[in-house]
Amino acid sequence: MGEQKTNPEKNRQKSTVKRIWLAMIGIGAIILVALFILPLDQNQEETVDSEQTPSSESPDTAPDDVLGQWQRTDGNYMIEISEVKENGTLNAVYYNPEPINVSEATMDREEGQISVSITLQDEGYPGSIYNLAYNPGQDALVGTYYLAGPGQTYRVQFVRAEQ
Repeated sequence: MGEQKTNPEKNRQKSTVKRIWLAMIGIGAIILVALFILPLDQNQEETVDSEQTPSSESPDTAPDDVLGQWQRTDGNYMIEISEVKENGTLNAVYYNPEPINVSEATMDREEGQISVSITLQDEGYPGSIYNLAYNPGQDALVGTYYLAGPGQTYRVQFVRAEQ
């Protein structure tokens, strides 16, 4: 059997093409991380997509619509709202997955839109705040989460947990 000849120039070209493809894949991964995982810039105005924004023309929403257990779509975070009081305060518990102290929980209704604010005060959560709006079309709570320790804000969504 004869020896198989190798072409060093061809091998270099293949190696260069392979490195270019790997670099492109790496850049694509970095872009995905930047778009979907990194927190919002604190100085950037925070907005929620209009598709997820509750309509101010929802007269059929009621304060009791926020009662129940709500599961955050990106992890094991859970909010349980068991009561809406006449003064707008809520009986709420937050789990990650163990209970985290809720120092304040309130509900507001303005122009037919229900909003919920939950402030956490616990180790690792000194003054972290959820500002959420109820979206009746999706039966979801959507908005932002301010993680006070590092001072970062994230877009979040909670959906009603099946019981």
